[in-house]
Amino acid sequence: MEKEIKEEFDLVKDKVLEFMRDDERCRNDDKWLTIKVIRHFIEKAGGTLYISFDKLCEIPAFETIKRNRANIQNVQHRLLPTDPKVLIRRKIRQSAIREYYRSDPKIMNDYDTLKYSLE
Repeated sequence: MEKEIKEEFDLVKDKVLEFMRDDERCRNDDKWLTIKVIRHFIEKAGGTLYISFDKLCEIPAFETIKRNRANIQNVQHRLLPTDPKVLIRRKIRQSAIREYYRSDPKIMNDYDTLKYSLE
C-alpha cells in the first residue's frame, strides 16, 4: 500500500511540475492547476467530462495536487508564482486558516492528544 501511494504521488508530482513549467497560470492558481491535472487523468482513464464511478479512483485527490504545488514552490523554491498578489493572498489565507484552527478547542485538544501519543 505504501509503495502504491508513493507511486501515485510521484506520478502526480511529475504532472504538476509539467503543467507548472508549461503554463504560468498553473503557478498562480491552484484551481487552474487542479483542472489541468484532473483533465489529464480523466482523459488517461478514457473519459471525457463524464467519468464513470469505477474510473474515479484513477484521478488523484485535489489535496495531492495542491500539496505537490506547495512543495515545489514553498520547499524547493521552484516555479514560483509570477503574480505577487498570489503570494499575498496565500499568506493571508494561511494565517486565517491557522487562526481558525487554533481557536477551536476540540481541534487543538485532538492535535495535542495525537502529538503526545506519537512521542
